[in-house]
Amino acid sequence: MKVTRILALGLCSLILLSVLAGCAETLSGTYKAETLGTGVSYTFKGKNVKVEVLVLGSVTAVLEGTYEIKDGSITLTFGDTENEEAKTYGGTFDFEKGEDFVKIGLFKCIKSE
Repeated sequence: MKVTRILALGLCSLILLSVLAGCAETLSGTYKAETLGTGVSYTFKGKNVKVEVLVLGSVTAVLEGTYEIKDGSITLTFGDTENEEAKTYGGTFDFEKGEDFVKIGLFKCIKSE
């Protein structure tokens, strides 16, 4: 009887951990905010993010890091914190997700892939 209770408690704990791990919101695909070849592109895969900064159609900076979505905010973390683009695009921003867009801070990015 005692072994059954311990096994049941262990199983319930495992299920609860699985459910909580599944609650972390993840994004997939590429989202772009661009006007006349100038803007930003975010590519999400798993918990990783790649940011490309475009100026007049040319990629001027590429940042790779991780992200976390929590309580209406997104936190972008890049390894090279001394890089000016990392300072600009890294940090915690307001976040909104729609059917075909995400809004990160002031950038409303349309899903392209």
